[in-house]
Amino acid sequence: MENIGEGIFISLDRDQLQKWAEQDFVKGRKAQLDANARLAAAQRKQKPIPVDIVKVAVHTLSHVLIDQLALDAGYPTSSIRERLYVDEESAGMLLFTASSDSAGSLGGLAAQADSEILAKVFVDGLRRLEWCSADPVCIESTGAGTDGRNLAACHNCVYLPETSCEHFNGALDRGLLYGTGTDVDKGLCSATVGSTEAGGPSAPASSQTDPREPAKITEFGPWESALELTSERVRPLVHALISLNAPVPETGADIGPSCEWIAELLWSAHKVAVVDGENEARDSWLTRQEWTHFNAASANPSEVAIALAGKP
Repeated sequence: MENIGEGIFISLDRDQLQKWAEQDFVKGRKAQLDANARLAAAQRKQKPIPVDIVKVAVHTLSHVLIDQLALDAGYPTSSIRERLYVDEESAGMLLFTASSDSAGSLGGLAAQADSEILAKVFVDGLRRLEWCSADPVCIESTGAGTDGRNLAACHNCVYLPETSCEHFNGALDRGLLYGTGTDVDKGLCSATVGSTEAGGPSAPASSQTDPREPAKITEFGPWESALELTSERVRPLVHALISLNAPVPETGADIGPSCEWIAELLWSAHKVAVVDGENEARDSWLTRQEWTHFNAASANPSEVAIALAGKP
């Protein structure tokens, strides 16, 4: 049988993972999973299998990435599979698809392996699943799934179709990635999703990505929605305003007496707006309302920043 497929292999720094696993927070999560395993084994009169907490974290991260890749690469979630390579010396994951027809050769998954794109997959996926619709019940769980093999994991967050998971949706804990309660800065990916200050613990970098890339994206912080929602013509101005430490605007706000126009960027408290394209009626209305307004095509970022600084 011949299968056609594509995939991404991500290698993580095992030494950094081990250092992270030595924290009291992580040891506490491991102790809870070990207790659940002992209870399940006793009921079956079997020997319990020790929990590899690093593998649980890598496995959960794998599910987060598969969930995001299904959105970005165009494959259904059920067709993307995982293969984990975690032992005392290595930690990695292969996220792949394979089929006997041409569906596995579309290239959408392999295209995500570009360093900048994959960095965004990490950040977007982690931010999407930072909150679960079943929280706080999910994140505070002390045993979920078969034999309590999971902690913070359910169908609303990191569970995948069982064709995708090599452990049948077991050995998962979202709390390991994001931290919990007073330990929100102790998660493997807390810094990546912006839960900690710069310099906190973050996900070990992929060998295929620049380890600084997630932090670079995270620096946009509250500006991220502006970058996502504005057009290509406005985006360079947004980047320039970020570097000038301008306040964060509303994006795509309706303006006008009947809300008939759209401001690409709007600072209501400062009465400053950035608009796109020529519209004499709109610009006249803004002037009458004593708004300082700029056209995105010709706006000077420094002038916009000065206008914002000169008003309350």
